[in-house]
Amino acid sequence: MVAEQDVKTAELNQKSKQKKSNNKTGAAKRRNYKQELQEATKELEALKDQHLRTRAEFENYKKRRDKEVASFMQNANSQLLESLLPILDDFDRSFEAQMDDEERNDPFFQGIELMYQKFKGILTTAGVEAIECVGKPFDPEFHEALMQMESKQHPANTVLNEVVKGYKLRDKVLRYAKVVVSK
Repeated sequence: MVAEQDVKTAELNQKSKQKKSNNKTGAAKRRNYKQELQEATKELEALKDQHLRTRAEFENYKKRRDKEVASFMQNANSQLLESLLPILDDFDRSFEAQMDDEERNDPFFQGIELMYQKFKGILTTAGVEAIECVGKPFDPEFHEALMQMESKQHPANTVLNEVVKGYKLRDKVLRYAKVVVSK
C-alpha cells in the first residue's frame, strides 16, 4: 500500500510539474502571440502609410498630367492662332485703304467686312486680344522697338506709332507689337 501511495504521489507530482510547465509554456506562447501581434500591427501601419503615400503620389501625377495636357493643348492652339495673325493684318490693311462711299456700300465689300468681323469674333472667343500700345509707356514685355524718334509732345520711352499690331493669348504674348518709341 505504501508503494501504491508512493506511485500515486509520484504521479500527482508529475502532473503538477506538467501543469506548471504547461503554464510556463502557455505564458511563453502568449508572449510570442503578443509579440507577433505587435509586429503584425507595425507592418500593417507601415503598409497603410505606404498605401496612402502611393495614392497621394498618384493623385499628384494625375494633376501634373492634366496640367501638361492642358499646357500642350494651349501651346498647340497658340501656334495655330499665331499663324492666323497675318490674315487679320491683311484684313486690317484692306480696311484702312482709302475707299469712297460707293465702294463701301458694295455688297462684295460688305460680305468681306462680315467675314472679317466673324474672324475677329472667333479669335476673341479663343482668347486672342490686341495689345494696345500707342501713347503708352514702352514695355519690353509686350513691345518690340523698331526705332526711336524725337518727340517734343511725348515723354521719353512713349510708344508713338504701331508698325505691326501685337496680340496676346490670355496672359501669353503671341506676337510682340512692333513700335516706334520717343526719345
